[in-house]
Amino acid sequence: IGPLAGLRGEITVLDGEAYVSRVVDGKVQIDQTWEHQAPFLVYGQVAAWTPFEVPDTVTDLAGLEAWVAETARSHGADMERPFPFKVETSNSTLAYHVIANLDAGYTVTKPHRELMRFFEVKDIPVSLIGVYSTEHAGVFTHHGDATHIHMASGDKKHAGHTDSVVLGKGATLF
Repeated sequence: IGPLAGLRGEITVLDGEAYVSRVVDGKVQIDQTWEHQAPFLVYGQVAAWTPFEVPDTVTDLAGLEAWVAETARSHGADMERPFPFKVETSNSTLAYHVIANLDAGYTVTKPHRELMRFFEVKDIPVSLIGVYSTEHAGVFTHHGDATHIHMASGDKKHAGHTDSVVLGKGATLF
């Protein structure tokens, strides 16, 4: 997961599939080719995901981040090292953004926040793919966060950086 070169979009790779999102005429456009560059990507390889039912009490990103850490710790994860996780849900509301720099070349003249274009999905199958680390704030997680999370919808029409979620019942952590 990470930004597209020149901050012109977001790159999300989920279970070996690329979701490269850009904003075109105010709408998200997904390209699934591998012909792209990024200033950085955070990735991990998982031989086999282990499913855990997300409790109904976990309803937002802060709760999810805490529960991911608790679940990983209780199952022997080395909390000093970054690790990937994913969450699958089909009845949640999720807000996300796609970075959309319009400057020529790789020039970036505006603050990151001004380049974000915001979108929302509701009650469709969505996978969140993220990395957890308490050691990389400001490197590949935002300051104050232990996670960097992207999303991709099952219909392949939405992908980007997850900003917020209202998690519905029946979500599964892997």
